[in-house]
Amino acid sequence: MSKLTCTRFVSKLRLFAAIFLASLFATLLIPPPGGQIRGDTYTLQYQHPQPAFRYAIIYDDPRPGASRHDITILMDPTEFSEKNLRTLFGLLTQRFKSVTTYVVFIETSLQDIETPEEHDGPGYSEEMGNPNAGKTPAATIRHSPEADYLYIFLPSRATEHPKEINLRAPSGS
Repeated sequence: MSKLTCTRFVSKLRLFAAIFLASLFATLLIPPPGGQIRGDTYTLQYQHPQPAFRYAIIYDDPRPGASRHDITILMDPTEFSEKNLRTLFGLLTQRFKSVTTYVVFIETSLQDIETPEEHDGPGYSEEMGNPNAGKTPAATIRHSPEADYLYIFLPSRATEHPKEINLRAPSGS
């Protein structure tokens, strides 16, 4: 092999090595779709549907021997609306697919949520003895194979009957 041919061969080999290394580094630095690089670690960013409001599941109490849960949720009172409660029902239906029956108590004030000590106690309904309780909107969702109902209680809930909404009926009926 002549010196000129050998030099061309080495140049082509170096060029090939440079292209290979450049493409290798590029694939390491560019994150695949759906994720991003933070510092020196790669984290996958999952896209979950996000409701337009915030809520927190405070208690999820499965009832022994039954496929039923009692669920307590805290929601911001400024986001308390029939539309958001219907959305919440849809989210809970997805989250609790395997639960055939559940009752959800939606409160809009921390004053209406039982403390862990009260929750672990005898469990008398609406007898917490808190003078600040019951002064904000609340709702109850009852889900069973037979029916789905939403009951909305306004601040005067001690003296008024709740608004009852059949969640299986089309909206507006």
